[in-house]
Amino acid sequence: DQVGIDDEFLDLGGNSLAAIQVVSRISQKFDVQIPLSSAFNATTVAELALLVERLILMEVEAMSEEDARR
Repeated sequence: DQVGIDDEFLDLGGNSLAAIQVVSRISQKFDVQIPLSSAFNATTVAELALLVERLILMEVEAMSEEDARR
């Protein structure tokens, strides 16, 4: 029926090819680099969302104040 944010990727039939596609789409959409291994550690939509949030925050924190303002 529908996939929920707490459904496990592998339980839904996910595999390495699907993981590569998911990571690629997320990376393009949010302009972040997600290690493929992280996709297997963050196995739900909720966990992937937290990972993306952390990666974006790390990028923002690494910016100079001037870059962050832009």
